[in-house]
Amino acid sequence: MAAMGGPVPRQLEAALQRGRDAKAGGNQAFKAAKYGEALRQYYAAIMLLKGLDTTVSEGTTKVKSETERAVKEEVAKILIDCYNNMGATHLRLKNWRRCKACCDQVLENDPENTKALFRRGQSLLNLGDIDAAEIDLESAARLDPKDSKIQAELRRAREMRDEDAARRRADWRERFANPIWPHR
Repeated sequence: MAAMGGPVPRQLEAALQRGRDAKAGGNQAFKAAKYGEALRQYYAAIMLLKGLDTTVSEGTTKVKSETERAVKEEVAKILIDCYNNMGATHLRLKNWRRCKACCDQVLENDPENTKALFRRGQSLLNLGDIDAAEIDLESAARLDPKDSKIQAELRRAREMRDEDAARRRADWRERFANPIWPHR
């Protein structure tokens, strides 16, 4: 990681590599449809990197700050990838709330992450929060207007919203057509 501006201490580089390896292991497990193992690997990567001390003590002030910035950026990218991948895994397992929570983590740091917006939209739709799902899916569609999967899910959200509105209108019509008390 010398391209970052200066040498990274061996201990820090070793911790980063363990995080990268855990993420790669999660990716392999996901591709093999071993979702429990994928989640364990992504979680391990997150735990390895979340509390990592990225302070560099050697070198000039400029080199140290450039190196620290680069290390922090790499850690942030790996964390975003792991949370995004955990979201995809939970989506496959139909763990809608957990998928949403993972996507929330991604969007906290990268509000225009199309994958996280799309996955959170799918989760919200399956949780019955049609309005919030539609907002996320519209945002994802704005960011990637050519993605047919996003467009299809957005259509589904709009259809569900329209069906829900029609169902509520019919319910109100029925309530007023059949009063509970007799009229005099």
